[in-house]
Amino acid sequence: MGKVGFDLKASFLFSGVTVLLSEFLLVFFDKDIVLVNLELILRFFPFYIDVSLLNIIEVRAWIYIFLMYFFSFLTLFLIVSYLLYDHKMLNHPIPKRFLVSILNVCLSPVAIILPFIVMLEGGDSIGRGGAFYRLFTNSMLGLWILGALMFYAITYIFWNLVIGMPKMWVSPKNK
Repeated sequence: MGKVGFDLKASFLFSGVTVLLSEFLLVFFDKDIVLVNLELILRFFPFYIDVSLLNIIEVRAWIYIFLMYFFSFLTLFLIVSYLLYDHKMLNHPIPKRFLVSILNVCLSPVAIILPFIVMLEGGDSIGRGGAFYRLFTNSMLGLWILGALMFYAITYIFWNLVIGMPKMWVSPKNK
């Protein structure tokens, strides 16, 4: 299976555990307690969300996102960093490295906060964006699969931004 298979399996495993944990928090704790804690967490972000207007399905998705970012994402990042420790970058010309670095710095932060963008703008979206939002929030299976794939991609994007890009400049492999 190789390196890619293990971390993809780990992503689905962490996503499943996080979905079950978010459902556990909603079932065994009062919705008002969960909403108050969610509101306290959301106060640290630059946008305002009135959590009293959220339905229980959206609350589950928000809890899932926070659990994935603060627990599973860090573990996945450590796994990916370990698996790609000896990965050598190709020796590209300086202009190409410069262009890749600029694109990486510009596009990676947007991709890393994609779950927040989906949750903030998804309810008003139509077409594919709205379908993605509904699949992400309306079913536990959709939350599990889309969340696993999204955080798998986010982990590699973050690795590329933090570790891969400096490696590209410091130690390129000779052709």
